[in-house]
Amino acid sequence: MGSDLDILTIYFTDVKRRGMARPLRLQFPGATYHVISRGNNREPIFLKDSDRLKFLELLGRLTERFDTRIYAYCLMRNQRLC
Repeated sequence: MGSDLDILTIYFTDVKRRGMARPLRLQFPGATYHVISRGNNREPIFLKDSDRLKFLELLGRLTERFDTRIYAYCLMRNQRLC
């Protein structure tokens, strides 16, 4: 069996050949992901500070529940990055 890099190369080459707009996200144990959410039409996703605090509380609970790590985060008016 090929290395992870070989598998990814084959996957993305096949995706380009088929003409898909964007390849499916690959998920595997130990992977690191960049997660982003943006408001529609650049509208705010956090209306007040209590919204931000509630989000951080939920993020902390989900991190524990699913045994994940958050290496960095940024909460902005109309987007969040993790």
